[in-house]
Amino acid sequence: MSEFLLVVLLGLVVARATRLWRDDTITEGLRGWVEDKLANPGRLGTLRDWLADLLGCPWCLSGWLSIFAVVAVGSATSRSVPVPFLIWLAVWQVSNLAYWLTELVADRDAIAWAERENRGIQ
Repeated sequence: MSEFLLVVLLGLVVARATRLWRDDTITEGLRGWVEDKLANPGRLGTLRDWLADLLGCPWCLSGWLSIFAVVAVGSATSRSVPVPFLIWLAVWQVSNLAYWLTELVADRDAIAWAERENRGIQ
């Protein structure tokens, strides 16, 4: 598999995982539970704040998921990842591009459905 294809596939996987955590209803219960746990005061204040920021920011979350994806591919396959740092940066950027394009499409679809409902079209 070429490096280009590896970057694109990992970027799409990371974008989907980011959207799954941040926006999908299937993870709503787990996301709410984690947010409640991070909001409660305790002795790990700065770590808790850092985790809350990490999980709340799609840019930050995709960066860490990109690191995990590159390391996982490098360790789970017999194929070594060439220049892991550059591959990580590329995967991170592709995932963010895919995430924001998905957001644009979702917003456009929501607007279209709202217009249809306003006109009474089913």
